[in-house]
Amino acid sequence: MLAVLFKRVCRPLATPETVGAFAFGLRLVDLDETVEALPDTPANAAYFGRQKGARGDSAFPQVQCVYLCECGTHAIFDAGFWPYHTSERVGARRLLRSVEAGMLVMWDRGLHEFDMVTGVLKRGAHALARLPAHVKPTWVATLPDGTWLGHLYPSDIPAA
Repeated sequence: MLAVLFKRVCRPLATPETVGAFAFGLRLVDLDETVEALPDTPANAAYFGRQKGARGDSAFPQVQCVYLCECGTHAIFDAGFWPYHTSERVGARRLLRSVEAGMLVMWDRGLHEFDMVTGVLKRGAHALARLPAHVKPTWVATLPDGTWLGHLYPSDIPAA
């Protein structure tokens, strides 16, 4: 029931006059992830799990959280919560369900993968993301500000 209420009332709030909410005619949104500690109960530990380390397990169960947030208002309009060992990339791809045409979706290099980019484009939106060091796009064109456009491939090896 709470999930239904969330989907009904949580949505982007900005108007074109909202400072920092639009650029180039696109609504700015951000995909981000975090890990949060949960109350130390047997049920939470069993379902969400704990971080494992050299000195033992974490003191509290932890949850992997992924948020889709509107820049400018900081309104969270989609979110997912998964067991700690679930990849944040899996969660981020699921939140693409709330991406719409006219949005510029941004994320950091930890969330980057080829399927994220194509998923955003399939929804009619645009993507702007930092790339991990191992991702080597092919140069397409240099822009007036000195940055450049590149072509991404689904693997590290360009198609022939």
